[in-house]
Amino acid sequence: MAESIYKKMLEVQKNLEPVTKKGFNSFHKYKYVQESDILREINPLLQEQGLFHYCTQLQANIDESCAAVEMQLIILDTETKEEVRATGWGYAQDKKGDKALYKAITGATKYLYMKFFGIASTEDPERDSGEEERHIPDKKQEILERLRAYYLHNRLKPEDFSGATGIDINAVSGIQDINILNAAQKDLQRWLENRAASPVSA
Repeated sequence: MAESIYKKMLEVQKNLEPVTKKGFNSFHKYKYVQESDILREINPLLQEQGLFHYCTQLQANIDESCAAVEMQLIILDTETKEEVRATGWGYAQDKKGDKALYKAITGATKYLYMKFFGIASTEDPERDSGEEERHIPDKKQEILERLRAYYLHNRLKPEDFSGATGIDINAVSGIQDINILNAAQKDLQRWLENRAASPVSA
């Protein structure tokens, strides 16, 4: 009797190694995991179990220099024909606007593989002490992506964002102080809650 797709995915998880952050964002000064490194790690393990995998785009929202895209990861067992699906969102901003969608697709794809299979990441193969200061750029990026998600999902106008946070949407990625970004996130959440609670005028 053939093993279930879930048992095969468990075998993949058991053999996964942490992926080193080899990419570097020179503007925001942080390291990140590259999509190619994730696929290089997971491809042989999935193939060994007879699992075919791919990502497909479900929907996308593009507004000036920002993009949000919903992606779906599909794992197909070539032996039993079972399949498992998972969805996730990616968000990105690009000054020129032409690369935002591509960046969002890449971000969503990485997120799906890493969260679905529980793939860990590390700064350096020989150094993984996890000091708090090394994770600050990651936290900053997480807040930035959340702010962009609120902006895109709620189809806000630039003046809505600046009115709620006091920050220009096009300048938010340049803010280095994580406390300011945290405050902006709370202000925007509060603004959205108040808008939702207000009666809609006819």
